[in-house]
Amino acid sequence: ELIKAKDFMPVFVPDTDVCFERDRRLDGFIVFREPCWNLGLRMALYEDASLNFFVSNGPAGIAQLNKRVRYVCMKTIVPNSLHATEELFKDRGVKIGQRKYDFAEEYQILSWSEDSAENILDEFNRFPVSSPVVS
Repeated sequence: ELIKAKDFMPVFVPDTDVCFERDRRLDGFIVFREPCWNLGLRMALYEDASLNFFVSNGPAGIAQLNKRVRYVCMKTIVPNSLHATEELFKDRGVKIGQRKYDFAEEYQILSWSEDSAENILDEFNRFPVSSPVVS
């Protein structure tokens, strides 16, 4: 509700494997299912959004490689994951706690916080929404 009060409208794109399952926590919000299956539409949504939130890996990968996408990646480390362990990040030269990848823009943020509502709201409020996007 606090995000809606600031004239932003959250749009949720579910994970592909649960795309057609109803999540009652999202009742009252926009759930956009088509980008689950259409990569071009997904990228267009990412580029047009004022801010995208991602958890760990998966769909964040294409956003992280696009300088026109504003994002915050939450819950960066996932223990016992194949793709998001602390060791993996260190092996790739990422310092635990750094706020962005070396190749990223200022509006492309890494958050090492859990993806709780409180932490998401904190990152939303800290985000430089007025920052220009590279065209």
